[in-house]
Amino acid sequence: MSSIQRSLAFLLGCALVACSRDEDPVVEPLRDPAQVQVLEANSGELRAIAQVHPRRVLFGGVIEVELELRAPASYVELAWEQGARAGHLQLLDLMLLENRALGAEQAKRWRARFEAPRSGRALGRLAALRAKPSADAAPLVLELPTFALEVDPPSEGSAPHFRDLPGPLSGIAIPPERSYAAWIGVGAGGAAALGVLLFWWRRRRRRALAVPPPDPREEARAALQALRGSGLVEGELFGELYYRLTMIVRTYLERATGLNAPERTTEEFLREIEEHPAYPASAKQELRAFLSAADPVKYAAQRPDAKSIERSLEAAQHLIDTIHAEEANAR
Repeated sequence: MSSIQRSLAFLLGCALVACSRDEDPVVEPLRDPAQVQVLEANSGELRAIAQVHPRRVLFGGVIEVELELRAPASYVELAWEQGARAGHLQLLDLMLLENRALGAEQAKRWRARFEAPRSGRALGRLAALRAKPSADAAPLVLELPTFALEVDPPSEGSAPHFRDLPGPLSGIAIPPERSYAAWIGVGAGGAAALGVLLFWWRRRRRRALAVPPPDPREEARAALQALRGSGLVEGELFGELYYRLTMIVRTYLERATGLNAPERTTEEFLREIEEHPAYPASAKQELRAFLSAADPVKYAAQRPDAKSIERSLEAAQHLIDTIHAEEANAR
């Protein structure tokens, strides 16, 4: 073999080694199973399962949800229309991963990414899933349970440091002669503009302070009226209806009394109310009955009838009026 042939063989061998290194598969790290929450829901022929990752996330991090809905192959439509909010979480994006047939069943799988707008304990509430047995049939609704996760504040070391800032700008040539009259005019104009801006700001601030804060009871009444006309009853979205109903009562209590009601679980909230001296025993008992009746609908997919729904709406209004009267008497 000549020297030229040996050189060509050597170069060919090096090229094969380099190609084999480029084609090595990249193994992605697996998720920690301890950081995955599994949510399940079943209703007749429908089954849904969701995996939420992670349980604890740094503020500004992403929460991923993979959701699969299974139904008989004869069903004509499977849908998940997640809105901009899922409880305390905000939706970043939503993508359909696959739509496949599984013999007598069919399955649809989505992936959604969320972020938490604040640190602390965050509650997630995914939108209901819908499936239509036929083109003329009303859609069946399946709701997943609420989940919770912890959002840690940003670490101190993640803040920007002065050493990370770019260096100073290059020098700017200054003309040898200056017109001080022009600089005086610019300064006088700037001072006048600053005075006008300060006058406008103080005037607007006085107007803002003169506007009285909204009445929590009137806000709650308006929210209840809007809930009645939301169409959730007609659409049989009972879980969403009772979730909003209890949040109206919890938000009223937070604004009227200062209790951190929306962030508490039902048991935590009731314990705090029991220890609060300003509430009479009748109001505490009425609140416990109201929240206990709502939980099976929110978390166990119970389907209330029209009379039960109307009683719950009236109970919320009566509870708000009772607490308002107690607060007025306490003053």
